Amino acid sequence: MGASPRWKVYTFDGEYVASTSDPVYAAMVVAGIGHAGTTIRDGHSKRTTVFTDGMRTVAGEVLHASESFDRVAEVCQANAKTLQDGRRLARLNS
Repeated sequence: MGASPRWKVYTFDGEYVASTSDPVYAAMVVAGIGHAGTTIRDGHSKRTTVFTDGMRTVAGEVLHASESFDRVAEVCQANAKTLQDGRRLARLNS
């Protein structure tokens, strides 16, 4: 049996609705829900949220999943890498 898909989608009120193996598919689910505040997480923990629909990104853009699935996937992957690097750094410093 394979591992659970990496990318998890939660509604704005915290209901778990989907998991996907590709952040592009997660963006499609978020766009289908169509409600600002829906999140994509790299796992189930709230602290691993890598995208929130309708919120401002680090680059300062307000991004909705319905605007660009590919851009959302880029944001997810970049934020997941940042989270992973931060955890790695914390382990090295402890």
